Amino acid sequence: MNAPQGKPGQSAKPSEPVEALTERTPMAAPAFCLDEALARVAGETELLRQIAGYFLDDAPKQLAAMRAALERNDLPAIGRAAHRLRGTVIYLGAAPALAVLAQLEEAAGSVDPRAAARRLEELAPKLAALTRALTSYLAGEDDSPPA
Repeated sequence: MNAPQGKPGQSAKPSEPVEALTERTPMAAPAFCLDEALARVAGETELLRQIAGYFLDDAPKQLAAMRAALERNDLPAIGRAAHRLRGTVIYLGAAPALAVLAQLEEAAGSVDPRAAARRLEELAPKLAALTRALTSYLAGEDDSPPA
């Protein structure tokens, strides 16, 4: 018996690792998708607001830590900071930032600091866009498109 087929390039498995999902994420996706974020937190808007607030506080610290680690060629420190930040971003319906964080974490596991530097360069504008979107959301001005 043949296994069910998904769309071309997609697995038909109901539960895939985040890495598999983020590899296919179109970069034109919104920085923040409220519907997806609410689904991630089972509709708990107060929890989403807390996570968003935590991200706004922590993301600049983690980005600075990754940049400092890059200056030291400390790839494991970049990987740890990317992993920590990814643990928050995964709940925010932020596919573009999540995709780059997964790629950065992978690059940090390599022996090529240039790969990590490229991903870090890609990450900064994704985090800036997510910061703007979450700031608007927390201010009650959310205009993110539905999922």
